[in-house]
Order: sequence, then C-alpha cells, then structure tokens
Amino acid sequence: MHVDYDRTRHAFVVRANISTETIDIPFPLLDQDNNGIVFEDNPKDYDYKIFYKKDYKENDIFQVVEKSLKKRIGWIFPISSIISTSHDFVNNPHYCRYAFLAYMLLLQNEINEHKIVDHEFNIIIENEYSDAILLILKKELVKDITGFKIDNYYANLYKFGYYLEKRDTNPYIELSSNKKIVIQSISSDIASNDYIMRLFEILCKENHPIIKFHILYQVVELLIEDTLIDSLEKIIEQVKEKAIYVRSIREQVSKFESEKDRINIIVKKNCMGSDYNDLHCKCVSFLEKRGRKGAIEFPESIYAIRNFIVHDFRFIIDDIKLEEIDDINFLFEILVLDLIIKYKR
Repeated sequence: MHVDYDRTRHAFVVRANISTETIDIPFPLLDQDNNGIVFEDNPKDYDYKIFYKKDYKENDIFQVVEKSLKKRIGWIFPISSIISTSHDFVNNPHYCRYAFLAYMLLLQNEINEHKIVDHEFNIIIENEYSDAILLILKKELVKDITGFKIDNYYANLYKFGYYLEKRDTNPYIELSSNKKIVIQSISSDIASNDYIMRLFEILCKENHPIIKFHILYQVVELLIEDTLIDSLEKIIEQVKEKAIYVRSIREQVSKFESEKDRINIIVKKNCMGSDYNDLHCKCVSFLEKRGRKGAIEFPESIYAIRNFIVHDFRFIIDDIKLEEIDDINFLFEILVLDLIIKYKR
C-alpha cells in the first residue's frame, strides 16, 4: 500500500495493492507550518508506540519532554484527535505536524489495506482505536541518549495512565496541569532485567487483586535481592582495601540482613516516604481490621501486608474484601513504578 499527500485536495491518496482505484482520505487539520510550507516529514525519521487509556478527554494532547534532555522530543495524543476539529489544537502547527505523521504511520504500518478499501478511515479510527493513544517521537531529538528505547519509559507513561493494553485506569495517576508531560527512563541499574520488561504487559492482563499484589511485590523482591548483592560486594571491596576488618563484617551485614531492613533502605534512599502516606494508611487500616494492631511505619506496612497475604490468607479467605486489596494495589503500583524509575544501587 502506497500513501501520498495531495496538497490541492488536502487529502492523503492511498494506492492499495488489492485495488486498481485510489482512495482519498481527507486531512481535517492544518497541513502546513507557520511559514506556509506543507508538511513533508519522512515517517522513517520518527518512532511511535500505541498505548491505551480509558475515559480520556479529546483535549488530552501533550508535548512530551525527556527529563534528562530537558527538551521536547515528541507528542502524545488520542488517535481520535486526528480526525476531529473539536479540540484546541486544530490550528497548532506543532501538533498538526504530528497528527499528519500519525496518518502516515497508521496507514503504512497499522491498518490493513483491506480495511482501507472496504471502510472509511474515520470509521476505522472510531471503531478500532477508541481508547488508543499515540506517542510519536522524533529520532533526531533523542540521539544523545545512548541506546534509547521507548520501552524504558513505560513505567513513567503508566504513571500517566498510558498502558500497553486496555485496562482500568489507576485513579491515582498523575495528571498534567500544563500541556506537557515530562518522562524519565527507568533506572539503568535494572533496565536489562527481563521481569521489569515483562511487568507492564502482565499488569494489564491480571485482574485478581491478590495475584496483582504478588506481581507488584516481585519488583520489591528483585530490588531487595539486588541491594543485598550490591551491599555484600561493597563489603568485600572494603575488606580487600582494608577499610574494614573481618571482625566488622557481622556488624556491617546486620544493617541489611533482613528483608525488612532492605525494604527500608530501598524506599527511603530512593523515594520520599511522605509521598506514600495514603498507601501506608490503607495498609495499616487493612491490618488493624483483622487484628494486626501495633505501631508500624512506612514502608514496613507494605512488608506487613505481604506477610499477611503469604502467611495468614487461608484463615480469613471468607472475610477478606478484595476491593480493599484493589485500592492498596493502585497506590502500591505508583510506589513500584517510582522505584523502577528512581532505584540506584
């Protein structure tokens, strides 16, 4: 299938291999920059990814800024916005350039030519991309990031409610208050871990609250294991350099020997504990309702929930309210996503 743009007709012209006739697809938005030059960008100079988000607003059109580069690298917007003139960006040449590219990318890579021949483009978008969000990035703008991959930004995009598959939106997601979202890569210390890369698909597919908690907690398990190995390696180096002596090893190890200690180290070193007061309160409330009272601080409350589910769940299976675990999971997910981004050995 070959796609051209006819500036006189303000439409894309599609030549499908299965048809002798050409198909015109009108472009309803501005098709030129501020200098009156019609867009002619090569789609190969751009990278893209389709995400999903329920109940978005048509005006949820955002510039995407990469945190380390401190500059715009692309745009993210509902796919439905490219066929609409009811949003505030109809005459914004910067957005319209990316909407123009969206037509090219979808026609060349996503939409089957049989559908283009048999159905109107707008109908295809309305029926098949109703919850779809399109992220388009210009490759030239991210060239200074070694080994750049969109995959490394999934954690941050999930925090904004953009998911790889359709799922319920986390009610605690971040909302952009200006027309930009700033995205940050996951930690380079864990970017190569297979589980981290699979996590984002698994989270979309799993609906049972107890299983979802375990899926999220596996990230904590992964990080406390990594912290243990890293801490032991540092002690060995200190012994080799005679910075500490053998008799001090037990004292050093005792600081991170238990899982609870390592969870405290990870969360307090990499995150601001006060940011998760709601999560802590919900965990404490859940435990107190089931007779697990006593002074407990964050993040030990998460560890206590984990112990409760692992060790005591069989005693209260008829009593447990999965909605409570669901609510904890929404907040726990935000914490886990933050850890994936901020974690440093």
